[in-house]
Amino acid sequence: MFSLSLPPNTIHVLSLSDPAGSTNLCSSLCFPQSPVECKLPGPSPQNPSWTPSHEQAASKESLKDKTESKPSEFIITLDILKELHPDCGLSNRIRVANHVSDLAKAKKFEEHAVEAVWKAVEDMLTPEQPPEARHAVLLLLRAVIQGQGERLGPMRAFFFKVIRDYQPSNEDLSDRLEVFKALTENGKDITYLEEDIAGFVLLWMDIGLTADFLHVLVNLVKFNSCYLDQNSCTTNLCVWFCPTGRSVCCVTGQQPRQTLR
Repeated sequence: MFSLSLPPNTIHVLSLSDPAGSTNLCSSLCFPQSPVECKLPGPSPQNPSWTPSHEQAASKESLKDKTESKPSEFIITLDILKELHPDCGLSNRIRVANHVSDLAKAKKFEEHAVEAVWKAVEDMLTPEQPPEARHAVLLLLRAVIQGQGERLGPMRAFFFKVIRDYQPSNEDLSDRLEVFKALTENGKDITYLEEDIAGFVLLWMDIGLTADFLHVLVNLVKFNSCYLDQNSCTTNLCVWFCPTGRSVCCVTGQQPRQTLR
């Protein structure tokens, strides 16, 4: 037997080993039992001039930027969809459609909200509807395209077909062109529209050849000529700047269709 005296206020760690089976070895590790002080970065009486490191400051700013840049999603409620229902009357539907247009420009909609809104208003684009109803829906489409951006995905192709197959084909040309400009960034981006763009161009040269459309047409040829070539557009469509630099000339079938000065 033996006794072991240890100082007070210590933590005792005993290790017993008997490798030879004949001797008991005892060791003690003693640590003062005092409160552990945890120091966090920041100014203190001992270090009043402390400032965050460059990495810490950059990390904080990065987190702040991510928080501030995160878009706030807007939920299209059932109440909004009900107010767009035909039973609510045309004037009320137009008012709500205009309200949703404003929301679409400022906020990102939740998933599938765009489809739900379209289903609620698509009947307002039928030929028997008055011009103000069709105008409201085309404005809504334009706002949704501009505000929701890449979130639309394949819905871009669907909205393109809406304005391409519009009936009567020579109605609401200005509003439809604005939707097309929003879809393509004024003719520069035809993602999801590649296969159908050439036919649309030729169609609109027959029904909607305006100065505004010719500006879009120049961008289509400039940025997406390969898709026009694949659809044999080069045999029917030629766009160039005249030597004066003041005119844009369009030729279909090698015959001048319109010259703008």
